[in-house]
Amino acid sequence: MTGGGASDGQGAESVRKQDDSSGPQWPRLAPPLIGGLIAGIVIAATLSPERSSGEGADLASVAGSQVDAATATMNLDAAKDAVADAKSCRVPLAEITLVAALGTTSTVRVRSGSYVSPPFALNDRPQRIAIPYPAAYPTGRGTISVEGQALNLAVALTPTWNVNSLTGTAVRNVIWTPKTGC
Repeated sequence: MTGGGASDGQGAESVRKQDDSSGPQWPRLAPPLIGGLIAGIVIAATLSPERSSGEGADLASVAGSQVDAATATMNLDAAKDAVADAKSCRVPLAEITLVAALGTTSTVRVRSGSYVSPPFALNDRPQRIAIPYPAAYPTGRGTISVEGQALNLAVALTPTWNVNSLTGTAVRNVIWTPKTGC
């Protein structure tokens, strides 16, 4: 036998092809990367300061250009300071959308801090209403309540707040991200 040759009959080229690991890595790396990404999202959602203790659903703001139209849904005597703040871009108004079950008519009021809305007769057509934020705007958290009678009431927050059968008052913690200006 002469030195330097392969004893199994395979040439150097064949051995090189079997050992070549410079091919595409994606098929081997995809499952651990996807698993790590999902785990990271779950951990971030769990540890997020806004979500860590089930503080509530996100409450949206009325766009600055829609403040005048939004105030038509409000009890202006009770909300005049909040409306003035929104018009001057100091503190926005919040907004929610209410809808009740198909084929029913429900009557509810919304309480946001000390503000109480006028009564709304709801049906299966969504009604967008404006409310003042329920607590000092910079705090980013508070509670709202819906008072009255309704079947399958949906309050558009993120996530949507569903109340199957309302007779009396239902309360929900809400959060928001304070922003400056309009």
